[in-house]
Amino acid sequence: MKPTINPDSSVTYLNAFSSFGSAGSRPSVTPKIFVNTANAPVPSTNAKRGDVITQYVTGAGASLQGLTVSVGGVAASVQYAGVPAGLAGLVQVNYQVPAGVAAGAQAVVVSVGGVPSPAATLTVL
Repeated sequence: MKPTINPDSSVTYLNAFSSFGSAGSRPSVTPKIFVNTANAPVPSTNAKRGDVITQYVTGAGASLQGLTVSVGGVAASVQYAGVPAGLAGLVQVNYQVPAGVAAGAQAVVVSVGGVPSPAATLTVL
């Protein structure tokens, strides 16, 4: 399900609660990346190697320990991960596009506590 949050910007919000554990266990939540209709992360849909870019994630849970980002299968350096003021449930992630990633369309995956998000597609220039 991808309900639109702003029809004028073509930004979509992916349902954060895709899986839950059994009764009595802690819910297992899959993090999701905010993407546009082309499945590119927003607000940064493309970047150069070495650029620090921002993307937004939901479903990351209360603890951001173990938050990692990979671009094209290459680990990215996370510069910041936190909740923007007044936006509970949303996590801002700033990361540096790895120098070793190939140019072109690359999968971006955010993992929290070992649980990966579905991939978004970042164009590396």
